[in-house]
Amino acid sequence: MVWFWIWLSPEMGLAQEKTIHLPDVSISAKAFKTGQKFDTKIVLDNSRLFEGQDNLTSLLSRLPSCYLKNYGPGGIATIALRGTAAAHTAIVWKGIPINNGMLGSIDLNQISGPVLADARIQEGGASQMAVTENFGGIVELGETEKKQLKNKIDLGLGIGSFSMFRNHLGIQHQFEKVGVDVKMWNHASENNFGYELEGVEKRQKHAHRLNRGLVSTLTIPITRHLHLESALWTQKNESELAPTLFQEKSEARQMDNNLRISNRFVWTLKNIDFHFGHGFTDDKLNFNDPLANIESKSRIKTHLAWAEVNRDFRNWSFSGNIWTSVSNARTNNYSKNQGIGRYAFTGKASYQIEKIPVSIQGQVRIERYSYQTPGKEGKEVLPSVAAVLDLGKCGVLKSGLHKKMRIPTLNDLFWHQGGNINLIPEKGWTYDLDWNIKKRLWKNGILETNLQLYNSLIDNYIQWLPNGQIWVPKNIARVQIYGTSFSNRLMQNFGKAAMFTAFGFSINKSVNTRQRFSGDESANKQLIYIPLCQGNLEVGVIKEDFEWRNWIQLTDRRFVDPANTLWLNGFYTLNSRLSFEFRNDKNISIRFFGEGLNLSEKSYQMVAGFPMPGRQFSFGVQLQFL
Repeated sequence: MVWFWIWLSPEMGLAQEKTIHLPDVSISAKAFKTGQKFDTKIVLDNSRLFEGQDNLTSLLSRLPSCYLKNYGPGGIATIALRGTAAAHTAIVWKGIPINNGMLGSIDLNQISGPVLADARIQEGGASQMAVTENFGGIVELGETEKKQLKNKIDLGLGIGSFSMFRNHLGIQHQFEKVGVDVKMWNHASENNFGYELEGVEKRQKHAHRLNRGLVSTLTIPITRHLHLESALWTQKNESELAPTLFQEKSEARQMDNNLRISNRFVWTLKNIDFHFGHGFTDDKLNFNDPLANIESKSRIKTHLAWAEVNRDFRNWSFSGNIWTSVSNARTNNYSKNQGIGRYAFTGKASYQIEKIPVSIQGQVRIERYSYQTPGKEGKEVLPSVAAVLDLGKCGVLKSGLHKKMRIPTLNDLFWHQGGNINLIPEKGWTYDLDWNIKKRLWKNGILETNLQLYNSLIDNYIQWLPNGQIWVPKNIARVQIYGTSFSNRLMQNFGKAAMFTAFGFSINKSVNTRQRFSGDESANKQLIYIPLCQGNLEVGVIKEDFEWRNWIQLTDRRFVDPANTLWLNGFYTLNSRLSFEFRNDKNISIRFFGEGLNLSEKSYQMVAGFPMPGRQFSFGVQLQFL
């Protein structure tokens, strides 16, 4: 299948939310009626500076617990949260999981433009209604705060190094109670950057990427108690796949088209509400490599539907939902068309203990799955418990234990050049402990500290291994993933301006705990491409009409073989952003911005054989009419 040639060759979110905004990153959580919070999320505040001018890869790269397996500009990028694989992180838009059912993941470089204005991260195993495979976490897109839209028009234009060109148009309007939000974007880049190989100056060629799309949302209060949200996201992505350091040239091209539709209803009565929804995704994936005589054409369609009821009673909160998903794939990489159906029921209850500031939540999910091929079906019961303890001035302590499952993807089972029909689902437990405290240290000074501990055990871990000249997926016995993430943010206000300093780091072990086969040297060794340590440091000044940020990202060495004898060296990048805004009395504002990345001109690779660019710059302007 398309991306495997690259990789293997050498809940219905209409609940109220409470958000504590901080520059660039903030902590958000679903509001529990007593003020306790179960589902802590990191809000990626991309709306002020670079709305419509970035992609999901650049946003996530600033989180210390997130590692991106990036094949460079023009290539693909996948996410690894808390040391897990890309398929262990769910990407959800408007309540719909958009991880491709054939691949189990999605190219983050294709998620760009204004669709990112509301990106959020929920780390760990706490689940949404339609998600079971999130050992690492969930990336949420499109979950805006439910309030009236401002009437405004946004126009943005950006240019940058390596022939980068980006523009976007956004229109928001409130027709009495009906809200309309439409955003369009066009991003293109040649990615013809220079790099050095064994003392010889070279230039990357044939790495053009084009991404254009539209996302629109319509919110309608049908009656006083019934509300509808209907959203559409369509985009086209074309890219040339640049040659690796080991290839003289490449003529490979990837051409993808995506259509995603979400319709969600909420019916609210006294102390009880009902949620209903339907989703549809249609992904076309076409790959062509004339030099290797490979042409792949694939298409996968998925329909989803769900119904949920929520009831509050004194100190209790109850929830139950039914969810179903059916996917069908057509591709010349399978011997025949394949599909998969998933059906699940989830019951959840939360209780607030009156005499002590403790909230407890229990959940059970029963899921059944079946593949189109006879004999491939199963059922799993997935319990989950969580607790929140309010320590007053000492912060809030949250903990959870969740059973998780990930079924094999269609490519894992049916890819004709290496699929393994005998694969069984991954199963395991993930535990996490989170302590967050926010304190005023002195007048106008605020310090927020967050500490996370986590541990996951995954049985039947699916890993692609070489079998002669063909790579084949196999269930290996067990993988243990454990570590810690720590972050500090200090903000000092000076009237209308504020200065901030942020520091974060993570230490993560991801190891095979047993031999995969006789003579295997990977037992108790770090999984490939998962760094042991990562960190970041950021300082900056923000004001209503001015913003200046400087940050350093550090990544430890990454092993590239299971025996941990070969590795890519660690690296750091120095980056800076600057923006300033002018506004007149007619509610017209214009913001100019500039960004410099990898200012230290470090040469590094995220993936062996794929060079990353050195020093690069981008500039732009954003015009807004209110």
